[in-house]
Amino acid sequence: MPLGSPESFLDFEGVVVFAGSFEAWGEDPLNGPEITCLQPADLDLREREFFTALKAGKVVVFLVPHIRDRIVFSPVDPSYDLFRRVAARLGIGWKPLDAPIPYLNASIPEFNDYLDKYGASYLQFPAFMLPDLDLTVVCEHKNDIYGLALADRVFFLPCAFPKTHQQAVDSAVSALTSVLAYRKRLANEVPPWVVDFRFQRESCLVEEAGRLHARLEQVKSATVAYQQFKGALCLRSGPLVQAVLKLLREFLGIELEVEDKRIEDATLKDTDGKILAVTEIKGVNRNFGREDINQVDSHRERLGLPAQTPGILIMNTLMTATSLAGKDLPPHPDIIKKAVADHVLMIRTLDLLLYADGVESGSLKKEDFLSTVLRESGWLRIAERQAEIVKE
Repeated sequence: MPLGSPESFLDFEGVVVFAGSFEAWGEDPLNGPEITCLQPADLDLREREFFTALKAGKVVVFLVPHIRDRIVFSPVDPSYDLFRRVAARLGIGWKPLDAPIPYLNASIPEFNDYLDKYGASYLQFPAFMLPDLDLTVVCEHKNDIYGLALADRVFFLPCAFPKTHQQAVDSAVSALTSVLAYRKRLANEVPPWVVDFRFQRESCLVEEAGRLHARLEQVKSATVAYQQFKGALCLRSGPLVQAVLKLLREFLGIELEVEDKRIEDATLKDTDGKILAVTEIKGVNRNFGREDINQVDSHRERLGLPAQTPGILIMNTLMTATSLAGKDLPPHPDIIKKAVADHVLMIRTLDLLLYADGVESGSLKKEDFLSTVLRESGWLRIAERQAEIVKE
């Protein structure tokens, strides 16, 4: 409808108003930019109709395109437009943006379609400038607010200013479609105060739900810990070392001492500090190789230990594999024989996880792991929840 139309807001179930409709901007030759109210009497009438419509349960939607708050250095008179008057009366603060936000996230799902088509925002509603009213965020971007709903009656929605009458109609229809869908959902929801009445059986169920929720949070926390352990199947270098150390400590009761300058080198010591075994922990995109076993031997020599000192080679092999089946490949028989000859026990991180799982489920004993790594050489293989030493 044009300004000054004889139709009343009260004749309809809802009204859509474009912010800035009652004002015009111009340029005074002497004073520069100026703003005028196009129809003050009609604006006064519409303001009275607005608040009467709210009392009658009607809907008013403000579509807010680019609108300025200052003329050069002076604030714009808040009485020149219906949007300005309503925002001022309700205590809703806003500020124009230097550049529009072209994409917004709908906090209310019913507004997704409208925002996808028309939701460019030219102003923001800072949280600290909002009153203590029944306000709901309609849309936001990076935690900043660009659209609001006051109860289910007044809506402030971002909108690019229409260039044609048809664009204005289309954006208004889309906005109202979203508003009506939202109000319909609210109408079907039980109001908050209804929950104050409870059946005795309901109270018992609510308490049970609370206990189940607490238990669920405990379970979720435990599953997160398992995810960290399973990092041993895909990590390398420092993160792999930390995952392996935690596995050995929490499942098998073994503490390794990692060297400061060589994060992949570690030692297993007794309570007196005597070295019982040297350990290498590494992740590679292949299977075990001769050079890996030679590194264990070099580790022993660097520490001045005899060749018979047990060596433990823990490796996350075949890191580029895309499945467990792709990682579950045995070392080459020649490499296994070399490990036996050089007093080295090879352990895939996959087998280490399987051993830990066996200890937790009771099919394996953590005490046996320590005696095995200090006594055996070759390849520690876990199959069907049983540990075996492969020597060829």
